[in-house]
Amino acid sequence: MVGSGALYLNRSWQRTQRQVLMKVAERVSGRVVRGSMLMGWRLEIERAELGTLTLQHVSVNEDRPAMGMQLALDLPRLLPLDALEHPAVADALAQLYAFGKGSILHSGVTPSASRGGTLLVASRRAWLGGVHELTGFVEAGLALGRALLEVADAPWLRLATRPGLELSREGPHGRPVLRGELDGIALDLAVREGPFRWAPTLVLGFPTLPGLVMRASQDGDPPVGERWRVATGNPVLDGMIYTTADEPQRLRSVLRDPALTPLLMEVLHGHPGSNLDHQGLVIWAPGVAGVRLDELVDLGLELARAFGAGVGELS
Repeated sequence: MVGSGALYLNRSWQRTQRQVLMKVAERVSGRVVRGSMLMGWRLEIERAELGTLTLQHVSVNEDRPAMGMQLALDLPRLLPLDALEHPAVADALAQLYAFGKGSILHSGVTPSASRGGTLLVASRRAWLGGVHELTGFVEAGLALGRALLEVADAPWLRLATRPGLELSREGPHGRPVLRGELDGIALDLAVREGPFRWAPTLVLGFPTLPGLVMRASQDGDPPVGERWRVATGNPVLDGMIYTTADEPQRLRSVLRDPALTPLLMEVLHGHPGSNLDHQGLVIWAPGVAGVRLDELVDLGLELARAFGAGVGELS
């Protein structure tokens, strides 16, 4: 368990600490900066493709209070929930544990609102090995970060093999962005800021209907038939989906397709914050990462094709 301030480093300790960290910094191209008054100095390493790695003393509590080293890696990608179970990641984590001399007290990935998350590893004994062992501890942490990013990027690279799609790195922190066209449907997939946090967001452009807005119902929405909310002719959708349209009768004609109801419910009600409007479909999907990106794209395309086909039949 990592604590905060149960022990502290006196000035003599902090001088030694800074000297050791400076030597490590020379080997790993990092910098030593002043940390807290209690814990002294810390090592920071910036890698454009990897994020920020920080190595610092913390107070840990195993059988008794003691000082330990905590390695924190602020990752620039959203990670699949099972990222730590991937074989390459597990091997890199084992190497990191080895440099921790069998005294890893805490490890795990905590989510971050604007980035991928923070990997924390605390070791009670890594400091005891001196410059050589601390350098290995840091390098193992960087190797683990690279393995995690490979896992995070794999689904994007897999999607990019579909004809008509192109992958770039123009997103924040070099995140991947996927754009192109599939079956006449414009596609844009990127990690964007949503109502509460950053998340994969799929935007599909295709012809719909004037004035159309369909989204999950919310508290405070007017009942069906009041203000701009229209009846769809489908009691399931009327009960769960807020809908407006300039031409309600044309919308009801499109929605006669029985395949559309489960698709609309899965997308709009299953992914709150998503919407279908006069420009196309936007699916905001927090928690969707890894292999599920493929499923997200396929689900969105299925709805776009079905709804677009219904609109086409009205012409």
